[in-house]
Amino acid sequence: MKFSLVLFGLDQVLKRTARKYPAFRARLAEKDLVAQIKVMDDSQGRHFTFKGGKVRSRRGIHPSPDVTLAFKTAELAVRLMVPPSDYLAQVDAQKTFSLTMEGPDELTCWFAQTIMQIQSAGWKFGVDLGGGVTRYTANTNNGPLFVHVKDGRILRVTPI
Repeated sequence: MKFSLVLFGLDQVLKRTARKYPAFRARLAEKDLVAQIKVMDDSQGRHFTFKGGKVRSRRGIHPSPDVTLAFKTAELAVRLMVPPSDYLAQVDAQKTFSLTMEGPDELTCWFAQTIMQIQSAGWKFGVDLGGGVTRYTANTNNGPLFVHVKDGRILRVTPI
């Protein structure tokens, strides 16, 4: 039951995020595909249809999705899908084939990144310094840097 609720909630969050953030709405318009999220034994699942920048979803197993994200159990799916994300647990599940993703690399990457972008949609990066200049912070092997950018061009880089 919890897995079904999480999947229904994902549908609602995708739609709400697209309504609220134009950049996320544009992201949804990049690809047309059917993505299935399910339990490996096909006992539970929901498929999401991305078409023309819109998303629809239906309960159940789709006969021929473009992308399939499958979890060994519904309990594992809930544990891995409900924020906050435990990336170590996700990696462990992948290593033991308790979490699999099938489909063309381009579509699986797009789908996974789109789901992850829900968490950061609308974030603003950098500090506006006025005059069209934005200061960003970058972490490098030699330490953190300030990067000053104007019109998409780096003006200067200074160590912090």
